[in-house]
Amino acid sequence: VSDYLIYSKTNKRSYVRDTILSNHLIRGLNLGLIANLRLADLEKYKLDRLNQKVKGSTINRELAFGKAYLIML
Repeated sequence: VSDYLIYSKTNKRSYVRDTILSNHLIRGLNLGLIANLRLADLEKYKLDRLNQKVKGSTINRELAFGKAYLIML
């Protein structure tokens, strides 16, 4: 994620927001390797965040950040 945040800092106005989103994803998904990521992990993440009273739009932004990061790999 640090490589993507370097890109974000130099190319995007949303760097601060990207940093916050990445922190939530890293803690929430708790993955050792991206290769271990499964659909069930994403669904559990969404449910956990909803149980924390986070709005659906925020969760979508967090997942969109994760998708952008995966595309940059």
